[in-house]
Amino acid sequence: MKLAVLAAALAALACLSAQPALAAEADTPADLLRALYAAYPVAAGRTPPVQDRPKAWFGEPLLGLVLRDQAAAKASGEPGGLDFDPICACQDDTGLRGVAIAAQDEDAVRAKAVVGFRIGAQAISVRYRLARTEAGWRIVDVGTDDVPSLVKHLRRFSQ
Repeated sequence: MKLAVLAAALAALACLSAQPALAAEADTPADLLRALYAAYPVAAGRTPPVQDRPKAWFGEPLLGLVLRDQAAAKASGEPGGLDFDPICACQDDTGLRGVAIAAQDEDAVRAKAVVGFRIGAQAISVRYRLARTEAGWRIVDVGTDDVPSLVKHLRRFSQ
C-alpha cells in the first residue's frame, strides 16, 4: 500500500515538473513566450495552456474576451469564436518545431514580438502585442495572416 502511494506521489511530481514555467515568472516578453511555447506540442488529451489557464497568459482586453467566449461556448454547448489554438494558429499542433522568438519595439510597458515555427512543412508566423500588467507580462493581442487580430475576431464573434 505504501509503495502505491509513493508511486502515485512521484508520478504527480513528475507531471508538475513537466509543466512550463508560469507566466508570472517572465521577466521579459520573450521569457513569457518561451514559457508558453515550452508546452508545445501539447500532449494528446491535454488542453492548450492559454485555454486551460488564460489568466496566466492573457491581459486585457484579450483576457476578458477569451473568458466571455469560453463561458458562452460552455453555456451553449457549441464551439465559440476561439475554436482554434491561437498560439499555433492551428487545430492540431502535432509536429510543431523550430520555435524562434523575436521581440520588437520593447519598452517598460509594451512590446511586440513575432514567433515563427513549423508544423510539418508549413512555416507559421504569429504576431504578439504584449503589455506589462500588475501580474507581469501578458499577451494583449495575437495575430496571424488568417486572423490579424484575435481581439477583433472575438469582438465580432460575440456581437
